[in-house]
Amino acid sequence: MITSHGKSDVSRSGQQTLFPGVNEPKQPQKRRGQLDTLAIAELLREELGDISARMAQLEAAIAELHSAFSSKNVVKDFYTTAEIARILGKAKFTVREWCRNERIRAERGISGRGVDPEWRISHAELQRIQNEGLLPSAATRRRA
Repeated sequence: MITSHGKSDVSRSGQQTLFPGVNEPKQPQKRRGQLDTLAIAELLREELGDISARMAQLEAAIAELHSAFSSKNVVKDFYTTAEIARILGKAKFTVREWCRNERIRAERGISGRGVDPEWRISHAELQRIQNEGLLPSAATRRRA
């Protein structure tokens, strides 16, 4: 491919390069048998600019991939109070209190950490909370 300035985008090995000029080292000018310090500095500045631009492209691509993969919520059979709190945007303490006060249907399961079992909330209950809200408080249910 011929670029607008007449140079080819083909590397020395004959293969077309994805980023023209990236793999081709630029040769500084010689002056009286020594390399021109200003020319070297300018070439380094250009190379750093090219590297910075490429890094920005890569960072943008990585951020896009990260957001694509992290935005997908994995459907699980049961969730912990911390996971429910993150999904609903509430504090972990609040979700634990909802469980304790029977505002959501949850069961205590052995967590393997300590002697106290951990609350577990089913996926169906999570969907019910998102669609219908919390159950009435225990005091309200007793009056009815």
